[in-house]
Amino acid sequence: MSTTLRLSTTRLPATARLYMEMGSVFAKQLQNGAPFVALSYEPSEGRVRAKTASLRFEGRGPTVQLRTTHGVYDLAPTQRVRLQDGRAVLPADLKPGDAIHSCDIQNADGFIFIDTGKGLAALHDLIEADMQGIQASLGIPCPSSYQPGIVQHVLTVTPGGEGDLCCLSFDDPTDDPEGHCFMLWPDGTSFGSGIFAY
Repeated sequence: MSTTLRLSTTRLPATARLYMEMGSVFAKQLQNGAPFVALSYEPSEGRVRAKTASLRFEGRGPTVQLRTTHGVYDLAPTQRVRLQDGRAVLPADLKPGDAIHSCDIQNADGFIFIDTGKGLAALHDLIEADMQGIQASLGIPCPSSYQPGIVQHVLTVTPGGEGDLCCLSFDDPTDDPEGHCFMLWPDGTSFGSGIFAY
């Protein structure tokens, strides 16, 4: 089946962190055009889905920093952040206290688990299933040491200065009318909570 590389309608700072299968990496580490796996929330399925994506350098421009109750995220002012109620809001329109659509990733019982929105899944198994186009196993019993439910709220949005920007592309055969969001991570840790941005 042939697929078309669809360009994102927004750019992201090269200093933004995206969550990969084994943890978070800076976008600037991925901007050579090579494919990688991105974690995206798929509204039509109501769950997190693994998708093939790539990044390329897109020049320079303004950036902003979003500080939440869980960390700091680098964004472009034209990006939209997905709120817990499903709305996608520009950084300038975020207000202190706004609840952001978060995604928990934890190390439980020796496995990395992700809260997909439709239940827990082992991260590696979710990625493998989505990449192979087979039914992902969701809604498994909660591991004994998993503690989901991290909620992130907006604290501040401040100018971040000018920086290098990247353009994100998704290898996807279908048009998503809501756009392809992707998961951003606040720091170099592997476990905790990220947010979704377009």
